[in-house]
Amino acid sequence: MSPSQLYHSCPVTDDSVDCDYAPPSTAQHDPALLIDPSLLPEKDNYSKNPSPSSSSSHVSSASDPIRFSYRLAQVVPCVQSIAATVLVLLLVTWCATTSLQPVTLCFISAVGCGKGIREAAPRQASLVPGSSSHESSLSPGSLSPGSLVPGSSTITSTRLLRAFRERHACLATRGRWRLDPDPRLLPWKPAGPRGRLSPCDAAWTADAARTGHVAGGEADEVAERFFREVERFSLEGKRASVTGNASSTTISSSVEQGRGAAREWRVRETVKYRWVPDASCGRWEAVDGRKLIELIKGRRMLVVGDSISGMSFCSLWNHLLMQPQQSILSAAAGNASAEQLKGSAEQPNGSAEAINEAINAPAEQLKGSAEQPNGSSEQLKGSGELQVAVEETVPEFCKERTAIPDLAKRRVVACSEVRAGDVSIVNIRDDLLSTAAEPVVHLPQRVSIPWFDQILPDTGTSILVINRGAHYVNNSLFIPQLNETLTKVRAAAPDLLLIYRSSSPGHMHCEQLTAPLRKPQDPSQLPYHWGDFAAQNAVARQLVEAVGGVYLDVAPMTALRPDGHLSPPWDCLHYCLPGPPDEWTRLLYHMLKDLV
Repeated sequence: MSPSQLYHSCPVTDDSVDCDYAPPSTAQHDPALLIDPSLLPEKDNYSKNPSPSSSSSHVSSASDPIRFSYRLAQVVPCVQSIAATVLVLLLVTWCATTSLQPVTLCFISAVGCGKGIREAAPRQASLVPGSSSHESSLSPGSLSPGSLVPGSSTITSTRLLRAFRERHACLATRGRWRLDPDPRLLPWKPAGPRGRLSPCDAAWTADAARTGHVAGGEADEVAERFFREVERFSLEGKRASVTGNASSTTISSSVEQGRGAAREWRVRETVKYRWVPDASCGRWEAVDGRKLIELIKGRRMLVVGDSISGMSFCSLWNHLLMQPQQSILSAAAGNASAEQLKGSAEQPNGSAEAINEAINAPAEQLKGSAEQPNGSSEQLKGSGELQVAVEETVPEFCKERTAIPDLAKRRVVACSEVRAGDVSIVNIRDDLLSTAAEPVVHLPQRVSIPWFDQILPDTGTSILVINRGAHYVNNSLFIPQLNETLTKVRAAAPDLLLIYRSSSPGHMHCEQLTAPLRKPQDPSQLPYHWGDFAAQNAVARQLVEAVGGVYLDVAPMTALRPDGHLSPPWDCLHYCLPGPPDEWTRLLYHMLKDLV
């Protein structure tokens, strides 16, 4: 089985060969690992990239113009500020010792003079015109931004833009991975006849009769039973508050059954971790598929990038089928019991029957999911009011552009679409974000399917999510190529909401790791130029924000997740789904809520 067969649960990559597949590295041991370094192999032998450790030298070189300009841009503002402050102090001192004019007027003159000097000094290029935050360390050259954030209806001032950036920087960086053993619904698989468990979960449940391992629908059934018992316990508390007594037998039974369900939720350990930002970052909710569809209702979203972008597309697709447990419970029992309890306070004699009815609601009410007879679509899980079919399609333009023998031979589907009502999400694979009009396919090194014409206003595309990908090129190519792409995108679609996802690095020795790290692995030790991603992410952020785009920073949280990668054989760059990329979708979900 090829590495790409273990890509993830998305059916659009069945037997493709991913050129950014990477096995475990030959790098040195990292003290950040949570395991005993003595347990790690001294050396692994792989024929691909025989000298991976040399890959990081390019960005760390003192002659790198990007690194130099970045450091210079940090120094210049400090020099300007110091010069202005010194001049103000000198003028204030002179005013205090002279009798030529009142001290107050001298002070005002000094402040004005200092301000004038700062304004006259060469200012760093602002990422977005009018914004004083996140000033660029690079000159964006020919980039010509439009409004603050084109495509956003909420960012109407530099103050709001600053607050938006600070909040999402907080969500992405000020947090930690927390183990949550409580059963819950997970985005197991996409809709459609080819929807299936990922190979990771297929292997996990291969001997389920002996191990009790669960995944997919079986795992969700356990989670629903667990939350039903939690709700029963809660309703018993409501019974006590209304009637003055509660059934100890029911409470005991509910607690025991809930504990039993928790023990039966034997899913992969890696899916139990959640990213938990600091409370100061603001709200951080589970993705609700219904709300996600409402957010992008009437819009067309285009996701462009390499196979990692394809993985993020699949996570987004999977989440369209998701509805948090709290929504499911309130739809089935919570809302009903609240109304019943409201009436029960007025009619005490009916309270017991009303609450019992809510407690004993059939399990089918909680699940509320259905499949079409032909298996081509699924309904959103849950019994809420909105029931939207989520369907996979391959548009005609995709068929025309991917009619290439190599793609067909290796069963690479590099262009597909998911529809949920009037919501359309299209994924097109382009490893280098080229704007070329003709496809370029050199498997396994490169797949570039034309996509640029799909952002034009007449296509209806209003949201573009892109990433330059894990296919490393040096800065002399990376910067002008990305600059050219972004310039063309903004010129062709001035009102497009542009979102750039950062590139997350792979991990050394992922086959040995089963839990998150305390801190990222040493970038200088990472192979395959993974250690260079951070510097190029910083450049990409400057260029993207210079054209009014927003930066979705998934790299910091992902750098802490060496567990959950594809196996076996070990691919230390891609992940199983469900897995860490589901938190990328959660971050995107909150970004869309804040923008549109």
